[in-house]
Amino acid sequence: MTIRQQIMSAVIARLQTITPDNGYGFDLSANVEEWPATNIGPNKVPAAIVSDPGGGMQDAGVSGRLDHQLEIEIELIVKGTAAIVRALAGDVLQAIGTDPTWSGLAVDTTATGVQIAVEQHQHLFSGAQIDLTVMYRTTKWSL
Repeated sequence: MTIRQQIMSAVIARLQTITPDNGYGFDLSANVEEWPATNIGPNKVPAAIVSDPGGGMQDAGVSGRLDHQLEIEIELIVKGTAAIVRALAGDVLQAIGTDPTWSGLAVDTTATGVQIAVEQHQHLFSGAQIDLTVMYRTTKWSL
């Protein structure tokens, strides 16, 4: 398994720890998905969708090694106001900050942005996108 996949699995596992029992205001334990194949229904919120749409690579300056900058997007969906999704985004950032090296898989993780949106359908839904950059190192020609 690639380090990139291990990091993605670690992100998903970390988000699944967001529960009231762990001191958070929300319960994401059953509603975290990676690149879902179907839409998230209104009965599956709050929810988090995790994707890794891009990333860069460069020579690490060490023979046979590459430094990677993995871009991860975490999309959050809640039923309710922007204030509710802001609170969930706070829980997500707090959870990520508990170990930004993902148990040593990465050098560091940086939050690079948070965007908020609100939509009115049959119910009021709010969403947020949290953008992360995870820096990690591999052998040359590895992901």
